[in-house]
Amino acid sequence: MRTGWALVILLTFGIFILSIPSTLGRLADMPQPDRAWFSAYNLPVQIYIYFTLFLDIITLLGFAIPGFLIFFSKTDDWMAALVSVALITFGITVTNSLGALEFTRPALGKLVLLLRGIGVASTLFVLYLFPDGHFVPKLTRILAVIWLFWLAAYAAIPATTLNLEEAHPLLRFLAYQLFSDPGMIQVMQKNMRAGSLAVVLLVWFGSGILAQNHRIRHYANPAQKQQTKWIVLGITAAFIGAVVYYGLQRLFPVLVQPGGAHLLYEFIGLSLYRAALLLVALSFAISISLYKLWDIDFIINRTLVYSLLTGLLGAGFVLEILGLQYLFSRFTEIDSTIFVVISTVVLMLLTQPLYHRIQRFIDRRFYREQVDFRQAFTSFSKQVRTIIDLPELLDVLVERT
Repeated sequence: MRTGWALVILLTFGIFILSIPSTLGRLADMPQPDRAWFSAYNLPVQIYIYFTLFLDIITLLGFAIPGFLIFFSKTDDWMAALVSVALITFGITVTNSLGALEFTRPALGKLVLLLRGIGVASTLFVLYLFPDGHFVPKLTRILAVIWLFWLAAYAAIPATTLNLEEAHPLLRFLAYQLFSDPGMIQVMQKNMRAGSLAVVLLVWFGSGILAQNHRIRHYANPAQKQQTKWIVLGITAAFIGAVVYYGLQRLFPVLVQPGGAHLLYEFIGLSLYRAALLLVALSFAISISLYKLWDIDFIINRTLVYSLLTGLLGAGFVLEILGLQYLFSRFTEIDSTIFVVISTVVLMLLTQPLYHRIQRFIDRRFYREQVDFRQAFTSFSKQVRTIIDLPELLDVLVERT
């Protein structure tokens, strides 16, 4: 399980790193109406490419961080591994970088298709199985099997365009009778394939959300209900965001045509759509922090402490070197390498005091109940050491309780 998880993660981040040059290379293929819009407002053309790449990076990290936290907290729990894979692969599946990579490097199309399949399938299975690993209701087991067969067929059958010259004479006759332009049958074939994907995703992911609601109503215990409600809320918001984002493109074709309307829709609509998707990762974070999902508070605590400690030490190291260089270069001619030695020694002496201060700040800010709870036991243990009389001890115990 751990090996499989590691391979999927390597595939995910490897594909994303390879897609960055392809995303930046889309600048040369930008349509002329888009370039004219940027020129009209005296804006650099590169801003659109950097904007989409920035959104892709934020989206991937937004899903990857909780995914890593979940997996490393429960490396022996297959359900935690499945949720981790679903979060990380779904995060890259919704980015624009994969499409750019497919367009510029068709040889990697199979790997991209495999990654998309893992992301979509694992996300759906999480909806059917979360949080206890059982299919609820039992109908979801059948739906999962049908879904896997459809996904395999979609990946195996290539998206070839029908050639009427090589088709059966009866099919050619019907095509010429039904369509004024025989080329329309090729457009219809392409739209049917894309439409079938959209319908299947809507139906199956809608069934996953309904399955989670059914689980909350009839099967989950109180703790699981609180954990699941937040996650269902986040997934539902992301689902609605996707329907609205792509639905508006279907209703108003001008939003996908090159020009000012398309660019404004991408800047505003795409940002809102990605924000809706990140609600899924946020819902897992809330479920973890408030309702002890997989009980990874210790990892979150240490992550906050050491991240803040590393950032402060790094910033202090740079500022200290710059300040010492300025002072010594202004008044002395001492070799600059000594600045590094002095800065390192000073920061080493400050590491432990700074660590303890940050730990106390994090505990007070995020874990106040646990800190007060421990403090209550500590003060009680100190108090009872001085009590000999049994009734007095019982009074103190009742008061503390």
